[in-house]
Amino acid sequence: MQAGLTFNQLADGFWVITDPGYAQPSHCYLVTGQKRAALVDTGAGLHDIRALVEELTELEVVVLQTHAHPDHAGGSHQFATIYAHPQAVGRLQRGWSNMELRFTLDRYAKDVELPAGVDAETFVIPPATTVEVLENRGVVELGGRQLDAFFTPGHSADSVCFLELEQGWLFTGDTVLRGQIAVEDSAAYRRSMIELPRLAELAKGLYPAHGDTPLESTVVVQVRRGFMDAITDRHPTGFLAGFATFQFEDFGIMLPPRRRRVREE
Repeated sequence: MQAGLTFNQLADGFWVITDPGYAQPSHCYLVTGQKRAALVDTGAGLHDIRALVEELTELEVVVLQTHAHPDHAGGSHQFATIYAHPQAVGRLQRGWSNMELRFTLDRYAKDVELPAGVDAETFVIPPATTVEVLENRGVVELGGRQLDAFFTPGHSADSVCFLELEQGWLFTGDTVLRGQIAVEDSAAYRRSMIELPRLAELAKGLYPAHGDTPLESTVVVQVRRGFMDAITDRHPTGFLAGFATFQFEDFGIMLPPRRRRVREE
């Protein structure tokens, strides 16, 4: 049987909500200000995350999307306003059809009991209605509290990290975590990993979308070193889902296999 959403209060006005997800649990974070609240990511959409959020706060809630992958944006359509990277807007406004989700559902959910009312053969993620475009280094005001957005492409083209500077909370999505970090664009991720250590110096803790949370801010430097070793050495320890994997002590880097030129004789 699949467990439902769980939550834990990390500080005053700050909760982590964990969605069992598809292949692995996904973390969402609820941060409240004086006038409204922000929900960083919305899980896989198999559960009613809005109902849980409304139990935790009576404030208006806006969604801050770290990136538009379905295990992080599945519940976003339940909310009136979403802030996202410009390249995520179209994806969120289209939603995901059952055909787009079936491989994931068939692979990861075949051995679990889905929540009541969810059928793998008909499940879809509906389009989001209002998606506001974030600006790099833009600010989302909550009233007495703000979250700054920083574009950090690499895991995906639309990846964003959010920093609550006063408390030192850095929300890293899938860009930095303990576990397997899939990098779709190595050049973009390399550029992002120049900026992220500087952001991490301002943070007291990292709040990723998967795995252990929170993490020490020094994890950013460890991941950067591992990534640089991976792209320099290029001797993978294995292959997974079309990626070459490079395993380190407690995280892994997944890179697209290097393309080889075929010489025509």
